[in-house]
This record gives sequence, structure tokens and C-alpha cells, in this order.
Amino acid sequence: MSSPPNSPDAGTRPPPRLQLSGITKRYPAVVANSGVSLTVQPGEIHAVLGENGAGKSTLMKIIYGSVKPDEGSVQFNGQTVQVRNPQEARALGIAMVFQHFSLFDTLTVAENVWLGLDKSLSLADVTQRITAKAAEYGLDVDPLRPVHTLSVGEMQRVEIIRALLTNPKVLILDEPTSVLTPQAVEKLFVVLRKLASEGCSILYISHKLHEIRALCTACTVLRGGKVTGVCNPAEESNASLSRLMIGAEPPALQHRTVQTGATVLRLQGLSLPRADQFGVDLTDIEFEVKAGEVVGIAGVSGNGQKELLYALSGEDARADAASIQVAGQNAGRMGPRQRRALGLHFVPEERLGRGAVPTMGLAHNLLLTRTSSVSGSGWIKVGALQKHAADIIARFNVKAGGPNAAAKSLSGGNLQKFIVGREIDANPKLLIVSQPTWGVDVGAAAQIRGSILALRDAGCAVLVVSEELDELFEICDRLHVVAKGHLSPSVPRAGATVERIGEWMSGLWHADVQAHLAQSRVQGNVGEATMFKLEARPQSSRLWTYGSPLLALAVTVLIGVALFMALGKDPVRGLQVFFWEPIKSQYAIGELMVKATPLLLIALGLAVCFRSNVWNIGAEGQFVIGAVAAGGMALLADKSTGPWIVPAILLAGVLGGMVWAGLTALLRDKFNANEILVSLMLVYVATLVLGYLVYGPWKDPMGYNFPQTKMFDKVTQIPRLMQGSRVSIGLLLALAGAAALWIFLFRTRAGFAQQVGGLAPAAARYAGFSSRKALWTALLISGGAAGLAGALEVAGPIGQLTPYVPAGYGFAAIIVAFVGRLHPVGMILSAILMSMFYIGGELAQSRLGLPKSLTGVFQGLLLFTLLACDTLIAYRIRWVGTRAPGKGAA
Repeated sequence: MSSPPNSPDAGTRPPPRLQLSGITKRYPAVVANSGVSLTVQPGEIHAVLGENGAGKSTLMKIIYGSVKPDEGSVQFNGQTVQVRNPQEARALGIAMVFQHFSLFDTLTVAENVWLGLDKSLSLADVTQRITAKAAEYGLDVDPLRPVHTLSVGEMQRVEIIRALLTNPKVLILDEPTSVLTPQAVEKLFVVLRKLASEGCSILYISHKLHEIRALCTACTVLRGGKVTGVCNPAEESNASLSRLMIGAEPPALQHRTVQTGATVLRLQGLSLPRADQFGVDLTDIEFEVKAGEVVGIAGVSGNGQKELLYALSGEDARADAASIQVAGQNAGRMGPRQRRALGLHFVPEERLGRGAVPTMGLAHNLLLTRTSSVSGSGWIKVGALQKHAADIIARFNVKAGGPNAAAKSLSGGNLQKFIVGREIDANPKLLIVSQPTWGVDVGAAAQIRGSILALRDAGCAVLVVSEELDELFEICDRLHVVAKGHLSPSVPRAGATVERIGEWMSGLWHADVQAHLAQSRVQGNVGEATMFKLEARPQSSRLWTYGSPLLALAVTVLIGVALFMALGKDPVRGLQVFFWEPIKSQYAIGELMVKATPLLLIALGLAVCFRSNVWNIGAEGQFVIGAVAAGGMALLADKSTGPWIVPAILLAGVLGGMVWAGLTALLRDKFNANEILVSLMLVYVATLVLGYLVYGPWKDPMGYNFPQTKMFDKVTQIPRLMQGSRVSIGLLLALAGAAALWIFLFRTRAGFAQQVGGLAPAAARYAGFSSRKALWTALLISGGAAGLAGALEVAGPIGQLTPYVPAGYGFAAIIVAFVGRLHPVGMILSAILMSMFYIGGELAQSRLGLPKSLTGVFQGLLLFTLLACDTLIAYRIRWVGTRAPGKGAA
């Protein structure tokens, strides 16, 4: 290999800038790297090639300190180092642009960049440097824009600039040119060559083989986590590099003569104002896609692609109905589900969070857009769903751990193959694909492109939106270009050139667009390491997901022992009072079930809310209003007879709770009021309503002036399950509710839609699930469950309304829900545990002379320790010693 320019001769040649020796990294299901060795010289641009899942990302994360290797060593400038975190990597001079971005959505571009820089710099200084660097590299970035308003391509530009601002000695670039015009790519290459000539070493990860051959001076190829070859890419061909990567040459795509049919998609005069101040206005967009052709739209990210795709998919349904026609029908006002019914299927560029729910398995992710495994009544046919997912995995060669593998556990390329496969498998009339092969290896890209062409040949109309010109030239029959919300005329593939499309990407086809661009440019100028560290897990720990509550309980008990000793009490006796006496007799167990019943019912309703990302903190108020409604019905039915009385009381409680929760839903839906504050404030209103009634019109005239209603008639009381016990049929209703919730969440499409809204709101919008429906469903179910609990309480153990009906069950049930992991079975167990705390507090007062409020102390301890222990789900604790950063063993 030739030496970099101006380097010393071989006798005095400096040590390698970066040298990896025998790097091995194992995960439970896979060996990501196995004995990998890599040497990068100063001033070298070194490519790292490999299929998706070959181990490239893991190796780069090891260099950057995000992942610790199990075996092997890292040398930097000839010195062995242990890079234990990204801060130490940056201190050494290592910068990285990740394929999956590490930006905070709520911060601006400048604030995100500022986080990784010297804190002696002011935010204004950083803003100026971003502007200057963006101009130098030809990267269009507004430092004042919030990150959540950026497209994926714009986010990548921010990552590139952030890395370059650190003046790195080693720069790791993962797919850096996927968002650039051909002219900007050439300009970036000039900058990279200049950096290399100044001694910066560059690790370049890309699937564009022609770029690697043109830019890089060395190349290491990985396959299956092992090094399969080291070469000079300038001396290789695309075919030979492909053979090293995938063991074979990618299949050549076969183009046939275009045989178009009827027009499937037609846009006529689509003009759509931006949804926010950082978006792009769409102006008079017109084009059509016919059956049997692939139409491509090129353009630099941030020029209206996002807005156009949202309008086409139905996620933004503000367009005039006639401006978008699908299969001859006006679709501008239709949502995603209605458009899918017309045969339109869409693959978004955001794989995780929009195209797939990260924490759900591949089988359940099918349900976002496919209903073949769902019965007409909404039941999920689990066996058919699993088989369907397995068929897509096999058909599209997706490397995954089976149908139940979480979407986030797949590499980017394999997840893309699954999502594309899911939509192609639907046999659509119109397929719209955004960035079909972004970050996908050569073999997978060829497979995806081949599938798109096969779908076209079967008579499907295909629209591809991509920033990869090579890709568009390879698969499209006609091309358009979008710039600042304007769409160019179409040009046949045979008449298109890179130069022509590159010019059009700058808007050079229309004088009005040029004026728009000029105006847009004017507007746009505006010490010592710790002994332990938390290391992010590659995927959430299933063990700690369920083990965390047990650890939290153990820690709570230990703290409780210390508390008893501090209060001068025998800790053994104290633990007996809380954990043994509530279960030592049949009567005690009965009382435990009496307490557990309302806790379980309320927690079941709250679980629906929390899984839906609806934060109902006011279940206590819904419990109270349910009790009031049930009490009113009981007073109304006084002296009446008939089997209708108890059901009517329970129904009144359910409706009361639903109405009270419905107030929160109404204010959130109509006025975007914060449901946390609204539901919490309504707790106090409910308490005032109860107080008014028991101190006023419902007050028992024979009750010696106590604020309470008369005792309810026997006919209104909830039937008991056994003699000598206060346990009522409410326990059976609570257990039936747990079973019903399990069926709803895990065996119905409605329950699936409810959970998607909480786990991945963007995926819910993409699937066409109504956020309004999810909001109202969650709050009405939660309010109804809390109201039922209130009805069972006043018509059961209490037998009348008093100001002391609010027992804190609504707040304690929040802890029950989270300790039970929002799962019906877990919440049954946690409701029993919380009931032990309630009874233990009462017994501690009478037998140990301790305040009853000790119940609240234990509840709070359990919640806070659970929150702390939950850290172990996503992180592991690792010993890192006390050496200074960047120093390793000699």
C-alpha cells in the first residue's frame, strides 16, 4: 500500500493511527465480530465493506467506545487504549457519524451540535461555526431549526457537520453521501481527500462500490463477522468487491420494454401549505403513474419529499379531494386505511418508529398494514399471523430470529427487506417507496430492486422517491426532480443524465423555482473515570423486564428493615405484620382480596391508558364519581325489589367513571389540554362533589349529623362469595376483567392499534389508526373500570357514601400497573402485594404503634426503587476501573 503524501520513508514511518487486533464481540444470539483485525494508517481513507449484519456497525461502535469487545485490543498511535465511552473516543480525536442518528428531537440543530463540543464555546459561536462549515461542505443546514422538523436526510447532514467540527484524527463515516447531490458528493470527496492529506484517517462505510473505488486507498471486507479480504479498491471491480462481500455477484436487473396500462395515480394541481414553519410548501404538483411503470422522484432531502409523501400516503389529508386520484377515485381527503383499500401501499423512509414498531415482533408488525390474519370480528389468528410473517422472512431472505424477533433487533437492511416485503406481498395496485435501499448492502439492494421490477412487470404502478441517483437510473422508466416544493417535468430514463438531473436538483428547470430558491436562501441566513458505568444493552433485557419488580421489592424490604430499626422496632416483627399476617388465615386472605379488588380493576383500566401513551392520573376522581353514581342509584332503589337493582348500581358506577374520564378526553381532544393536569384537577372536583352530597342533600337525617348517607338497603348490596367474609362478586369481575384485557391487548386488532399509538405514534399514523379513537377508548375504558371499582366499594364493604370513600386506590393503582408491567397477570400479583401494604399499615398502627401512613412510605419506596431498577432493562452495570481516560495497559 502506498504511503500517504508527505509521509516519512518506511524506515521512520509513524505507527498506524488505528490498529485493531483479534476483536471479538458476542451477543446471546450471534457473534457480531470474530477475531477481526484492522489497520488504518495516518492520512488513509479506509473502506469497510460488508453485508447488512456483517458486523460493520458493531466494529465501529467498539472503536467509538459505545460497545466493549469481549476479546482483542485497540491501539491508537501505537499505544494500547481502552476506549470505554464516546467521550474518551472524542478526547482521543475519534469522531463518528452513525447510520442511526443520535440527535435529541426537542433541541435545535445548534444545541445538538453544542452537546458534543468544548463547553467553553458559546451557543452563538457554535451556530456561526455550523453555518460556516455547512457552506464550506455544501451542506444545507439551518442551525436554528428544531431537529424534530428535519427529514432523515437533513438529520444526516447535521451528524456530518457535528463530526467535522471536532477536527478529528480518525473520522468514521457511515453512508455519508446518501443525502447529497452528485455535485455535493464530489465536493465532499475533495474535502475528505484534503483531510486525509493533512493526516486525518477516515473509515468510510458505504454500499456504493463506485464511490469506494474512486475515493478509498484501502478496503477491509467483512462477512459473517469475520474479515474475508483486504484490498486496494482502485485495483478491484464492482463485481470482485461484491464477491468478497456476499460470496457472489449481485444478479443483473432485467429491464423489459415498458408496457403501461391505465393511470393508477394522478396528481392535478396539488398545492399544500407547509404544516409548520420549517416545512416546505408544495406548489402545483402534477404527475401521473400508470400500471406497469416505475416513476422516480429525485431531489436533495428537505425539498418537499416529506410533505409530498405524507400527502400521498394519507397521513396528511389536507389536500383537495380531487388533487390526488388513486385508481380513478378522489383520494385527497382519505386516510391511509382508505387508500390501502384502493390498493395503495407505502414504504416509508423511517423504518423504526414509523414503518415498524421497534419493540414489537415482526409478526405483529404485519398488522400495521395487513389484515389477512385478522377475522371479520377483529380477532387475531395468531397461528396464521406467525406463518404469514415466516413466509415473508423466507421469501425476502430476511435475517431474523423468527417471526417474534423484535423489529429493533434487525439490522437496517434486513428490516427494510421485511417492510418492503410486507407491502409487496399485499399485491398492491400502487406501491410508493421512499428510499428503498438506503443503507442496504449490495446483495439486499439488488433483491429489493428486483422485487420492485417484478411487481412492475406484474402490472403494478410504482413510485420511487430516492436521493440515490444510481438507484433511480437503474429501476425507473421515467424521472422527475423535486426542488423547494416544485416538481420538474418528467424525463425518460434513456434521456436522463447525472449532470442534467443534478442541475434539476438545484431547481434549474424553471424560472419561478429559481426565484423561490433565491428567496429561500435570503430567509435562511438567520479527571478520573468512575469505577462503574452504565453500558447500553444492544437490546432490552427480557430477564430484567420481569426481574426488575422483584429486585425493587427486595430493595424495598431491605429499606423497610432499616426503617423499623431506626424507629426502635423489631424488624422481624415488622415484616411479619406486613407480609405474613395478611395471609395467615382464611379471613385475612379474604380481607386481602377485598383490598385487591378495586386496586386490580383500576390498574387494568390504567394499563390501557399507559399502553396507549395516554396519561390518566385521575383514576381516583373517576373512582369517586363511580361511587357517587352507584350510591345515588342505591338510594333511588331503596325499598325496591327485583334482580335489576345490583346490575343497575354497577352500571351506574361504570357510566359515572366514564363520564368523568370523558371530560379529560374532551378537553384533550378539542383544546389539546394536558390530560395529566386535567385528570388530576378533576380528582379534587370529584371530592368536592362527594362532600357537597354527603354534607347536603344526601345526608342521613338519622345519622347524628355525621356527613354520610343512610346505609343502603340489603337488596342493593353486592352479593358475597362466601359466608363470614366480605369478599364479593367484585373479585370475580376483576379477574374476568384481567382475562378480557389480555384478550383485547394480545388477540384483537383493536388492542394492537391501541398499543401502537403508545409505542410508536408515527407508526400509528402510517397505519391509519385514529389517535382520537385511541384517546377516547383508553380514557373511557379506564374511567369505566375505576367507576366500577367505586361502585363495588360503596355497595359492598362500605355500604354507604361517606367523605372517606377516597381511599387512595386510584393513585396506588398507578404503582400496581407499573409493578405489574402493564400485563394482566402481573397486575393481579402486584394488586395483592399492594393490598398487603394497605393491611400491613393498619396492623402496624394497632400492633406496633406506628402511624398508618407507613403504607404510603412503602408504596413510594416500591415505586422509586422500581424506577431505578428499570434502568437495568436497557443498561448493564460494568466495572471500568479507575484509570484515567484513554489509558490502557501497556
